[in-house]
Amino acid sequence: MKKHKILLVGEFSNVHWTLAEGLRALGHEVVVASKGDGWKNYNRDIDLRFKHKWDVAKFFYTLQFSNTYKKFDHVQVINFRFLYPEERDVYNRWVFDRLKAHNKSIFLGAFGDDYYWAEACKNNLFPYSNYDALAQGYKDNVYYNQMDRLGNKAAQHLNAYMGAKSDGIIAGLYDYYASYAQSPFTNKLHFIPFPINTDIIPNRVNNIETGEKIRLFLGIQAQRSLWKGTDKLQAWLQEYVSMHADEMELSIAVSVPYDEYVRLYDSAHVFVDQLYSQGFAMNALQAMAKNKIVLSGGEPEMYAMYGNLQSKPVWNITPDKAQVFATLDSIREQKYRIPLLGVESRKFVETFHHYLLVARQYVQVWESAI
Repeated sequence: MKKHKILLVGEFSNVHWTLAEGLRALGHEVVVASKGDGWKNYNRDIDLRFKHKWDVAKFFYTLQFSNTYKKFDHVQVINFRFLYPEERDVYNRWVFDRLKAHNKSIFLGAFGDDYYWAEACKNNLFPYSNYDALAQGYKDNVYYNQMDRLGNKAAQHLNAYMGAKSDGIIAGLYDYYASYAQSPFTNKLHFIPFPINTDIIPNRVNNIETGEKIRLFLGIQAQRSLWKGTDKLQAWLQEYVSMHADEMELSIAVSVPYDEYVRLYDSAHVFVDQLYSQGFAMNALQAMAKNKIVLSGGEPEMYAMYGNLQSKPVWNITPDKAQVFATLDSIREQKYRIPLLGVESRKFVETFHHYLLVARQYVQVWESAI
């Protein structure tokens, strides 16, 4: 296999760093440049957090005049606003143009909220979404404003520009794939599952003893709680657990760094993710690799992306309190199956999301562009 030089720019949920681990294991040369996804502080080779004006000047000088960001076979940006938020779209475009001009190929990642996803939500492409929740009562808050900014003309122009100029668009979640399937760029759209490095995650059985309580875990990003639906989930889980306090207990972690976050749910039997997604992403998959039962988006359309499956281990939850309670009832009544269900979770990740398997799929798609 030909060895490639690859630049991954931006980060959401540790996607690029995990992909880089797989690519490096296959012998490719990889550089990850990102801000670490904020307080999560994911690993990267080049830190793009600009603390001073001199950092900004140095980055733009380096981009234009050095070889640090040049002569790569493949470049992938995580999102259409991969470097700056919306008020500085001109810089995102300028950096994108420089990366395209100085490298063999450039791909646009569909890994986060963008214009086409916002439009899909507003046009009711999905049975439920973040937009529905916000429109029902949060019009005056920052989350609704964020959705509005994702769907404005500036976002449309920038997202369309990068979609047109990119050599391909790669989505790792049904929600984002389906959104871009409604765009003018369906001919360059690809679905590749998110990568998980199961080689460094111990395969421990999710044991539960007779008389032991089922331990639930919910992680909350305080600044995105309404956006992810964890505000509702927190209230519902607390109510449900109080009704079954002799059988279940709940742990909640709020805005902790990623490494601590992973450690905190090690002892949980059930990992509760988010409410409005149609599919399951990095946090859910990471928990599945740890043999956890996962409650997240698991709609039939997401599973269809993998083909004809017998195993569908993610327990789908929707923005319906009764549906969430019924799901918890089912888990509680099948307590004896928790270890076996955990094994099924791990096997699914190993089969479809192993980081080496995913890295090979990326290389195959990237190679088609040059």
